[in-house]
Amino acid sequence: MKIAQIASPWIAIPPKNYGGTENVIYTLVEEQVAQGHEVTLFAPGDAKTSAKHISFFPKSLLAVGESWQAHLKAYYHFHCTVEYLKEHDFDIVHTHLSSAADLYLFPLMASLATPHVTTLHSPFPFDITPKSKLGSTDEYYMPWIAAVPMVAISESAQAHAPQSLNFVGVVHHGLPMNDFHPTRTRRGNFFVWLGRFAPEKGAHLAIEAGETGRSASCSGWDNRPLSAGIDALLPRGDRATIR
Repeated sequence: MKIAQIASPWIAIPPKNYGGTENVIYTLVEEQVAQGHEVTLFAPGDAKTSAKHISFFPKSLLAVGESWQAHLKAYYHFHCTVEYLKEHDFDIVHTHLSSAADLYLFPLMASLATPHVTTLHSPFPFDITPKSKLGSTDEYYMPWIAAVPMVAISESAQAHAPQSLNFVGVVHHGLPMNDFHPTRTRRGNFFVWLGRFAPEKGAHLAIEAGETGRSASCSGWDNRPLSAGIDALLPRGDRATIR
């Protein structure tokens, strides 16, 4: 198949540190190429991929110091991508919905005849997340979004999303097993939480679990202080290691 994979312009593929969606896209594209598909990846120039690579920026936006509010540059990336799609033949287009700027893709692609599927990677709508300043923006894009076949990354993600979305199935994130080897060492009586420190990622639940008798080690990243919910748990979470 001739597959177009459209990544957001914010983070490199694969990511150098944080970038869960970008890790998933990288793994998916590499496996599709390995299976013999003709894959074209639309991503900034710092992407590393075995697929054909089309870029409209030399580097991902965050890598050059742009902020998440640089939506006009994100729009440019998506606009140029869709113009390319109009002039070339693909069997299917796969897009990835993980941040507000990705919504530009849906009206831009509405007139394309090529089959289009999107994967929802983040809690949606985006305008109901804590401290969001978007207002009720997502609702204006719903007529376009609801027309596109949508894939959820878990049954829980699908259950918490608006029922008006056109979900066609659940596909869990794949892991490259060459990177994850089972350990032969004796298991310890603890568990590890790894992720970005944000309320929707559930670090506070790991801290609470650490209070039930089993130790928890929480490792992660955020460019802001820990959320108020996590901060409130820290004085009591003496069984949880935070770093």
